Amino acid sequence: MNTLGRRIVKAMEESPVGSMSVFIYTKQCRDAGINPDAIRPEELPLLVQRLNEVLPYFAGKKSNEIIQKISMLSSNHGESRW
Repeated sequence: MNTLGRRIVKAMEESPVGSMSVFIYTKQCRDAGINPDAIRPEELPLLVQRLNEVLPYFAGKKSNEIIQKISMLSSNHGESRW
């Protein structure tokens, strides 16, 4: 998994999603036709769209906060320091 992928998973791991993060990330990437091991910043909006649909089932009200963190990664190409 590249740096951007690790940061996406980290954002989910720090939430109620917890240990399901890698599974959710990998599944949603593959369903969107994205290589989860080499996700690119330009693919992030598509992944965010998919996560926006599924994360509420796992994280409830916290899903918006997770989506916001992940969305911010696209503006700095995975170089977030949060």
